Amino acid sequence: MKKSTQILVGTTCLLATALSNQARADESCNIGAHSVKSFSQEYFINPQAHGVTPLLALETMLENGCRDEDEFARVIGIYLDDRVADLYQRDDPKAWRVNQIWMLIGIEMLMLGHEAPVRAFLDTVRADAESGDPGAMTAFAYLARYQTERWDWIEQFRALQRNYPLSIEHFDLKEWGERDDHPIRSIAPRLRNEADAFAERASQAGFAPAHVIHLAGQRPASFTPCETTTSIGGAGLFGMSDDPDADDTPTNRFIKTFVDLPDRERVARDLMDWSRDVIRAGITSGETGTLTPDMEAATNVAKAYAGIRSNCALSIEDGRLDFGVEDRDEAATGMHHAVAAPGIRYQWEIALIYALFVDQYYDSPDRHDAAARILQAGGYIESLDYHNERVDAIIGTFSRETVREAQRIMAEYGYYTAAIDGIPGPNFRNGLMQWNDECRLDFGENPQKCLRLGPALLDHEWVHPFLGDVAQLR
Repeated sequence: MKKSTQILVGTTCLLATALSNQARADESCNIGAHSVKSFSQEYFINPQAHGVTPLLALETMLENGCRDEDEFARVIGIYLDDRVADLYQRDDPKAWRVNQIWMLIGIEMLMLGHEAPVRAFLDTVRADAESGDPGAMTAFAYLARYQTERWDWIEQFRALQRNYPLSIEHFDLKEWGERDDHPIRSIAPRLRNEADAFAERASQAGFAPAHVIHLAGQRPASFTPCETTTSIGGAGLFGMSDDPDADDTPTNRFIKTFVDLPDRERVARDLMDWSRDVIRAGITSGETGTLTPDMEAATNVAKAYAGIRSNCALSIEDGRLDFGVEDRDEAATGMHHAVAAPGIRYQWEIALIYALFVDQYYDSPDRHDAAARILQAGGYIESLDYHNERVDAIIGTFSRETVREAQRIMAEYGYYTAAIDGIPGPNFRNGLMQWNDECRLDFGENPQKCLRLGPALLDHEWVHPFLGDVAQLR
């Protein structure tokens, strides 16, 4: 079964519908089990069908051998119906990103020669933002700054080529991949200019994702207040700038804007309050390995908050910054939530910092054993040189007692054969790499040996003293 058909089955379940012989008169032009007429009805009444975009429907028909231009036109006509916009309206007051499917429909229809759907999409998103709702204002800013960048379009078009090759060829859409800008920018060239005001207003309203966008010029999921950044084509305001003449000097925009804020304490608390709510809701609802966009952003913002409150002491970067809101206990709060969040991506990065945090922020003698066990999840990884260099830079700052505990545990498992002396030499490095590499292939079968962050962390009583009140969520 081809990829587009698999996607169709997975997103709509349309193949399960039984149709009359009349509706299946020409099956080559069917969309799954539906004739075009049947699909046009199903699309507006079945929520599972809303994931079918124009190119997905057309690709399915082309794969079946359909070459009926009238039938293709009927499919396109479905997405020109005014009712389509009603299907994807923002109905969650906490949502701060536009509906991705609705955006894709608009883009694909634009490629097929119809501007009306994408204009309706933009008009609705803009009207929502103008209402003054912080989430809606942030959604507009996020769309304008990050979802319509040229680099984002390059990746999007490559995905379209992989998933819908017959449609790209039949409707002569290849030239869209050669454009210098995102398709939406071609009909809304001032989109980025509009975003500034909305991001600022949402930030003034205390909405955490907007703080990151407005003050740091970064996506919440990649917010790095303790790092300087450089982007392709210049750092610019929007991350990966489209201006080849933009200044590409490494900079940290967040600290420059944050330290001058008269209410920076409130802004810092906004970041943690939002992250806390998202992460705690995920833990208490039973989420485990699913990384939703909100959870990814909240986890990263919580980690960033720990960096801000510790003046980057809880950071893998060299040097310290002074954000003017240092608070050891609040830094711990951010770290506790970040390591327990469901579906953490790249666990080894935050595990390394968490191990150092436990080793240096607590006075309990049990901290050395705990930090050593956490270090396993953040240790060396074969062929991941950039991370190994970070481990090399940080490992010497661990207490000798914690290194000794790590040596002892590795010796028990057969990864370490040298002296247990608290000195991290080559044998220690190799042992930690073997331990971590083996545990990366463990999916919960041996929890005592192989630690995993996220809600599973709460299953270990020995770590509870180092998780604050997050430990009570289990």
